[in-house]
Amino acid sequence: MFQPVAALPIDADLWWIVYLRGALVGRTEPYAQGVKFDRVVPATRPDRFVVVRRDGGNVSGVFDRPRVALDVWAKTEQDATNLARLVIALALEAPGADGCTRVVHLSGPNSVADPSGQPRRLALIEATHRVTVL
Repeated sequence: MFQPVAALPIDADLWWIVYLRGALVGRTEPYAQGVKFDRVVPATRPDRFVVVRRDGGNVSGVFDRPRVALDVWAKTEQDATNLARLVIALALEAPGADGCTRVVHLSGPNSVADPSGQPRRLALIEATHRVTVL
């Protein structure tokens, strides 16, 4: 009988927060300055903010394939779109970084209504990461 490998899924939220925060360092676009990242929306949300949230995926063999939602806020509609587009582009450059082997852009940036009225975009990616085998 086949028994799956005992493996730890990655902490996808943390992995992508660290990766994207680092990928934005040195960017000169005005909409990419001072961007904050977190797993949840804080009580006081910064003007430029990205929530990184694992929204699904599975572990198969020695690979974890998280589906990751990238929820992006900015001060203007154009900045929200531009920041979301940049975040997607940077995510697509992740293969080769710290166990990430593949990234697929699933959707977005899509406009999402926000109760605050602040411009918001949502994008989805699916990544493949090597797991830690127990």
